[in-house]
Amino acid sequence: MTQPIAGTAARKTTRRIRIIDGVMDALMSQSVFGIIGHGNSESAVAHKMHSEILKSLTSLHPELDTNAPEALVDKRARECLLWEGDINTTINHIQFLGAQHRPDFIVQIDGIRIAIELKRGSDGSCVRNALGQCIVYASQFDFSCCVIVDTTRDKKLNRAYGEGTNEALMLGRLWDNFNIRIGVV
Repeated sequence: MTQPIAGTAARKTTRRIRIIDGVMDALMSQSVFGIIGHGNSESAVAHKMHSEILKSLTSLHPELDTNAPEALVDKRARECLLWEGDINTTINHIQFLGAQHRPDFIVQIDGIRIAIELKRGSDGSCVRNALGQCIVYASQFDFSCCVIVDTTRDKKLNRAYGEGTNEALMLGRLWDNFNIRIGVV
């Protein structure tokens, strides 16, 4: 009997959804995207994202472990966030169909593993790349979170994902069937 892929096997409990929502809120925060398009490098954007994800995890930890001493909350939040930009961290590649894939961040919290990806672009190729990577991550992680940053002048990608669109329906199915949460900003 075949084992289900990781992302489809993880249950979506209220507690886990709270964690995913916290990560997505951090990824889509205005403070992160306020620096995009102002000559900042992708590294600067990733650094700001790291800071926002860490804030979110720090605020989540007291909810997840009510007995944790306050002094340990920050330390535990830092330990559960892995970022390739940290010289003390290695995020291994996932080999799939001859290509290597590696998430920008990994969150390991409350017994689950979350792959986090950021994609910037102005056309369908960035969307296809994001979807493909998230599906690959779903084979190795319990959940995948991705934010697609719409760099078009008229925000056509962002508009395409509005409520009631085919795109919104597809994003809902990715969440329901593969534990993939995608946001567009």
